[in-house]
Amino acid sequence: MGWKLAAVLAGAPDALLDTYEAERRPVAAGMLEMSTRLLGQARRGELRRDRETRQLDVGYRGGPLAPAATCPAAVQPGDRAPDARLLGAAGQSRRVFELLAGPHWTLLATGTPVPARPGLRVHRIGPKAELRDVHGDFAAAWGLPPGGWALVRPDGYLARIGTEDDLPELEGWLQPLLPAPATT
Repeated sequence: MGWKLAAVLAGAPDALLDTYEAERRPVAAGMLEMSTRLLGQARRGELRRDRETRQLDVGYRGGPLAPAATCPAAVQPGDRAPDARLLGAAGQSRRVFELLAGPHWTLLATGTPVPARPGLRVHRIGPKAELRDVHGDFAAAWGLPPGGWALVRPDGYLARIGTEDDLPELEGWLQPLLPAPATT
């Protein structure tokens, strides 16, 4: 909710706040169901923690801010962004989660990305880009097609994925959330 409030205060449409309940209500219902089930297990002495109790698979696929992707990929809008090892141009070890840390949107692109703007960090990943996937972790976890990109929300969930053909649509979608700086 924090990133949505910040975006609206910075000029994004108020309707962005209306998406909070639509995204979180199914998660809350699932948590209530899981809590009830865990209470029953605890009473029977069968309680064990697993991936579900750590909530690593919480997602928003099909939510109001997660339209179906227009290109095939291992990740989809609404998924939690996966981590991956990368190598910086100067040989330094980097992680996707490091790139996502902070209150900004992040665009990870394997081709020509949209220009950066206030509130959006853009990173290119490829053989001759600022970041390289020398271990193959990024390709395996994200599965973006050649020229593909993924837009990650400030909360670490995917908002959009696409290819270079989809960049004009992405620009239009970003405009109300993160207006491009004026050119002189």
